[in-house]
Amino acid sequence: MRRKPEILAADSVRKKREFWQQIKITSFAKKKGAILTLKAEECCDSYHQDLRRDKTPYRKHPKRVWRSFIYYSLVIFHIPYNDEEGASILLHDVPEEVGLSTLINIRQRYGDLIPIYVKIFTRLKQESVDCYFKRISQTDFAIMFKVCDMIDGFLSMLDEYYAGLDSSSIERIKAYLEEKAIPFIFVVKSKNLTGLKYKKPIEEALMDFEFIRQEALELLAINSCVV
Repeated sequence: MRRKPEILAADSVRKKREFWQQIKITSFAKKKGAILTLKAEECCDSYHQDLRRDKTPYRKHPKRVWRSFIYYSLVIFHIPYNDEEGASILLHDVPEEVGLSTLINIRQRYGDLIPIYVKIFTRLKQESVDCYFKRISQTDFAIMFKVCDMIDGFLSMLDEYYAGLDSSSIERIKAYLEEKAIPFIFVVKSKNLTGLKYKKPIEEALMDFEFIRQEALELLAINSCVV
């Protein structure tokens, strides 16, 4: 039986996730006339056929990231939806899964801007985590995307651990916290977001990410791990 904190600091985020998981991408995109988003969802389904560590279809991850982005930006702060931004979020893992060469196909199908976003989102080979975070933090949209991406990844990792899945371990959680979560928070908090479009959604999402980080720290503490 895996030990977990008596009070889960990230439960408030889990409740929000239950809400944003109800957002239907296809119906949302049709209502908004977001043609690129519709095409990106189809592409996401066709490229991501493999299973994640928890045995769920990989395509669910970019869709969850997209839904959380909609939740923080549009549902809470009423920022108008941008079709190109939304489509790029759904496509964000395609180069990682298939290769950077797919950016040519993405450009042919979606125009010039979306592959630029997707390349920004993609950590390059031989690129350190610190360099990647500094590069992705150059625009507020990319920061907003990455916070949503890491919320989904980190929360899923904790839930997999509690469920007893082999895909998640104390060591993996500790490594994620040290190598990704803490450095990312440091880089983002050093940025001046004043006047930028996604300032408020970023701040809101970062608070939720902090709840997840706190839960991870408590989990490591009761399992005698120190960060």
